[in-house]
Amino acid sequence: MINQTGFASALASRTALRHSALRMLPVRRDCFTLFSCRRCFSFSRARAPRVNLEEVRFDKQSARYAGTVFGVPTDAVVFYAKVGAAVVGVLIVFCIFVKGYGILARLNLGTVARLGFTSGFLSCMVLNAVFIGIARRFRISPNAVYNQSIAIVMQNEKVVQHLGPHPRTGDFKAYCQTGGFRLPLIRRIRSGSYELSDLLGLKPQKLQMMFVLRNQANGGEGFVTCEVRRETTGFLSSANTFRSLAVTLTDPSRSSARTIVLIGKPEDVVYRGLMNL
Repeated sequence: MINQTGFASALASRTALRHSALRMLPVRRDCFTLFSCRRCFSFSRARAPRVNLEEVRFDKQSARYAGTVFGVPTDAVVFYAKVGAAVVGVLIVFCIFVKGYGILARLNLGTVARLGFTSGFLSCMVLNAVFIGIARRFRISPNAVYNQSIAIVMQNEKVVQHLGPHPRTGDFKAYCQTGGFRLPLIRRIRSGSYELSDLLGLKPQKLQMMFVLRNQANGGEGFVTCEVRRETTGFLSSANTFRSLAVTLTDPSRSSARTIVLIGKPEDVVYRGLMNL
């Protein structure tokens, strides 16, 4: 009798647990469904499009070459061909003076001195041009940033309505370029701002620029600020991208100015205090 009573009580408790589990199952399923939806929503959020700096198209101060050669940009092919030709030329001159000792010994001392001075001067000129070209190649071009910023700004309808289709550039233009390799100049070392990362070029490169566009008809102005950074895209490859681009439109007839953020977020805009952000 005692065993039957214990069996009945165990069966009743098991049935109660089963019913309680069935009641809790829909709640757990709803919670799991809601959690999975939130996770899917967070991972499927659209990212802001990246705008690359097109130096071949907008850099007007240096010679650029469009197109590709066997899948490689023509501008890069021409640049490395010039560097290779310059280095080979300097090596040929050096080999001539080292291995042509017998020929130089037959000449008089004045001729050898003139040949040495001329060849050395030309070699230094070529190497200096190569060094300047490499430094400009791996730097962010301010001229390309300036021209492309104007092209992007003039694609906005509100800016065109305020400044007109052909605005004039104002007298004010400033930019600051930081990061990358910096020469260990004495003034930089004395100021205490020069570090080992500057010598090794470990700091990320960025260029911040601000300028003014002006409408000659109604006196309206547009204060443009932008920031371009060099970002790593792969192994030994990088690209210059716009991090922020904004324009503040001012009108003499209105006391308040309005700011339009074209690229990036409001917290990424350079000089937020001047643009009332």
